Amino acid sequence: MEISISKKALFTALEAVELIEENHQDNVYCMIGDRCRNVDAMRELIENKELRDSIRQGVGTIIPETQIFGYTSTLAALDEGEAWRKNLLQYLKKNRKLVQEKMTTIKGLNLYTIEASYLAWISYEKSQYKDLSKLFVDHGVAVQPGSMFNKDKHFRLNFATQSNILEEAIVRIQRALKN
Repeated sequence: MEISISKKALFTALEAVELIEENHQDNVYCMIGDRCRNVDAMRELIENKELRDSIRQGVGTIIPETQIFGYTSTLAALDEGEAWRKNLLQYLKKNRKLVQEKMTTIKGLNLYTIEASYLAWISYEKSQYKDLSKLFVDHGVAVQPGSMFNKDKHFRLNFATQSNILEEAIVRIQRALKN
C-alpha cells in the first residue's frame, strides 16, 4: 500500500493510531525530513508486541531519537521548499536520463528500470567480474555493492549529485571496464 504524505504531514500520536488501524499491524510508517522518526508515539501504539519491543530497543541505537533540528528543518521545507523541491526533481530527472543513456551502452551491465528515487540498480550477472564495486573504487567511483542487499553481482549507483560529478563517475566506470 502506498501512502501519500501531503504538506504538513508530521505524525502525531493520533495520526500514528490512524495509520496503524488502516494498515496491517506489522507495518509502521514514520517519517520526518532528516530521517528521524516519531518513535516515541509509535512505539506505544503498535499492536504487535514483538515489533513494538524491537522498536523500543532500537531507539537511540539503530533508530535515532528525534531531534529539534529535524522537526524545524522539516517544517521549513514543507512551508517554504516547494520551488526547491520542483527544481530538485527536474535536476534528478536529467541525471536519471544521463544514467539511462550511458549505463545501458556499457557491455555486461544491465540497468534495471528506475521507478523511483535517485538510485540506479545495475546488474553485472552476465559479465566475468566477481566484484565490480571494488574495481570501481580502485578507479575513483564509490557504489554500493549489491551484496549489502543480498544481491550479488549487482551494484547501486546514487545519481543525486552534481551532473559533472556523475558524468565523470560514468566515464571512470567505462574506463574501469575497458582495462
